[in-house]
Amino acid sequence: MAASPSVMQLSTQLYQYERARDSLASRSTSHPDLPRLNQLVSSTEADLLHAVQGGVQSAIASLEGRITAMNDLRARQQQLSTSEEEEARLTERVDNAQKVADELRVEYQKAKIAEAVTVGQVEIVDHAALPAKPAGIGLPEQIALGLLLGLMLGSGGAFLAERLGSTIAQRVQVEQLGMSVIGVITHLDRDGAETGMKSPDAVVEAFRGLRLSLVNEYGAPGPLVITVTSPGSGDGKSFVSSNLSLAFAYAKQRTLLVDADLRRGALHRVLNLRRQPGLTDFLAGDVSRAPVVQTTSHPCLDFIASGTRRRDAPELLGSAAMTDLVTSLRSTYEVIVVDTAPLGAGVDALVLAKLARNLLMVLRLGRTDRVLAEAKLEILRRLPLRLLGAVLNDVRDESEYRAYAYYMDGYALTNEPLFRPLAGNKQGVGSRPAR
Repeated sequence: MAASPSVMQLSTQLYQYERARDSLASRSTSHPDLPRLNQLVSSTEADLLHAVQGGVQSAIASLEGRITAMNDLRARQQQLSTSEEEEARLTERVDNAQKVADELRVEYQKAKIAEAVTVGQVEIVDHAALPAKPAGIGLPEQIALGLLLGLMLGSGGAFLAERLGSTIAQRVQVEQLGMSVIGVITHLDRDGAETGMKSPDAVVEAFRGLRLSLVNEYGAPGPLVITVTSPGSGDGKSFVSSNLSLAFAYAKQRTLLVDADLRRGALHRVLNLRRQPGLTDFLAGDVSRAPVVQTTSHPCLDFIASGTRRRDAPELLGSAAMTDLVTSLRSTYEVIVVDTAPLGAGVDALVLAKLARNLLMVLRLGRTDRVLAEAKLEILRRLPLRLLGAVLNDVRDESEYRAYAYYMDGYALTNEPLFRPLAGNKQGVGSRPAR
């Protein structure tokens, strides 16, 4: 019964429903999805109880069948004739006699070997002399050798830890992924640093450089359509998407930012706009395109929010409605930036990247999982799309990529930043806008 596929499947579903319900309840006890999840939990529990009862009844029936077969075997055993019982007894006696004969044969061979062995004569020629000083190396040499071995082991351990670490932290690890680095976003100090590598001005200049690199890498006529994603959560893909859109918008290019992270999208909070109606509402046919596209407070920048949370959101992204929407938007905007869910969360990013045919990968040094990135890149390279390159986010002063940043003392545009970063790359999207 424990191996029943139906029981295992229902148990997994019940766990997932309860986990989703607990997650929603921890955020808000009045969440609109809580009644539906409670109903799913109750129905799944009933189905699981019914499946377990069916398995128990089946096991009882199987056990009763085995008991009946055992009783039949016992009856047949009692019907054996006297001659068969005598034959079994004689066979057992023959086997016992054979075992005794084998044991006697082994003992006989041991006795012959012991008789043939002779003990040689041993004579002491000379006694060993005590040495004048201890053999081997002395205490100072032992200490020096120990320090040398410790240094070698420590250096080797550090080298292996660096090479085999689970996160992407070194330049060689980025190069092993096979992607060109087209942008480096420095760490943004949200505690008030106004100058230096951690200032908003340095981050603004970094997105200007990324904008230039993307235009050069894209190299195709018509509007620039880019899907932005990352291997896992917390890498800063939404931070890059939002500020990259601002970089294009302040360059007088009509830009549209699409929050296609239908699982946890929160760009509407950063822009102080509404989430509904949004992308999912349009794709589901609940609203037309006009109320979905929102105007922001930034010039030349429009926004489409993620919309209502739906369980069939991944299917909507791959629908004909999504293809038609992107086609119609191409005639209206010069740049379309699509922020998607992380590659590790589901197929959403793969579907949208295939539709846009251009993908920008965001990696956060010291945070992005190297094994996850390698696995997802292997899948991406089998799809009909172009991987434009990697953006290294949250680059610190001690990083090997520090020289790629754009900042030099005395050359800042005093009081003239074209835009300010929407949210810090350390805190992620959802932080208050920089003032």
